[in-house]
Amino acid sequence: MERTYIMLDLEWNRPSKSPCYRCPNEIIEIGAVKFDEDLNILDAFSVLIKPKIYPELHSEVQALTKIRKEDLKQGVLFSKAITMFRAWLKGTEFVICTWGKSDIEVLKQNCRFYYNKYNFKWLSRYVDLQEYLVMDRRHHHVGLKEAALLMNIDVQEEYLHTAMGDARLLGQIMRENFEEKRISSYTLNVSTSAIKLKKYCEGDILKINDVRLNHRRFAFNCPHCGRYVKRLHKWIDSGKRFWNICICSCCGTKLSCYVKATIDQVSERIAYTKEFECLNESEYVINKKILINAYRDSRKITRSIKKDETIGLSLPLRDILASSLNKLIHIN
Repeated sequence: MERTYIMLDLEWNRPSKSPCYRCPNEIIEIGAVKFDEDLNILDAFSVLIKPKIYPELHSEVQALTKIRKEDLKQGVLFSKAITMFRAWLKGTEFVICTWGKSDIEVLKQNCRFYYNKYNFKWLSRYVDLQEYLVMDRRHHHVGLKEAALLMNIDVQEEYLHTAMGDARLLGQIMRENFEEKRISSYTLNVSTSAIKLKKYCEGDILKINDVRLNHRRFAFNCPHCGRYVKRLHKWIDSGKRFWNICICSCCGTKLSCYVKATIDQVSERIAYTKEFECLNESEYVINKKILINAYRDSRKITRSIKKDETIGLSLPLRDILASSLNKLIHIN
């Protein structure tokens, strides 16, 4: 049977608010180009998919992919798109080629969501060309555009971040780096490969309004009487921790409380680390002023950023805290 290489690229939508844990990314476009063993183009496949999990197209996704809401209304359901794609793949022994592991894993997530139990044997094998390029050309992990420019491949900006445009560009990169024996050594089985896609960015969560946070885990008990303490103000970002001042309504104990939220890279669960310091009356007065001034300063910066969209970076809150503390020192 003739062997072919399928350059596959997917575009997906994401939620503006709370994501669906089982499917945080919903595929809205499939683009693929079929190459023969000599890397000549045989055929192409493209389909838009009407979203069901996240019907509203995220503004950033729309800007990046240039896909319009009106276009998606004319799309087909995911199940029909997969049926069409599988029919297009039939008749050859194929190897799927992607840029990175995300496309394959997002495809598996969507199939599991819509079909519950799903057999991925039809996907056969795949190659992560980004990994192949890093190992065989000693490049750093780079995006598709950067990789093409490194090889002096002409990049048409208007077709970037479209599934078909990226799939064709992937084919050009494949031509520049193709060595059959080496490619074979990087070929994995889609259904059995133990690849874990990170649903979110790994590391610390730095925004208090992050939808993944469970604010019930921010509760503190009084170290003296054991009752829950009441926070004085809204939680604010303080470097890599959230900070607040809490007071026990029963015994009057005053605490400076810190919470650090970190996403585990493997389980994707959020771990909460809590610390507190007991405050005397004078420390409480100073910390209260710092907290209130820091909150006011952060609000001013937020408002100024909204007024002027040209501002790219805001002042880190730890600098705001330091500034607020200096003001208090000069006042006192």
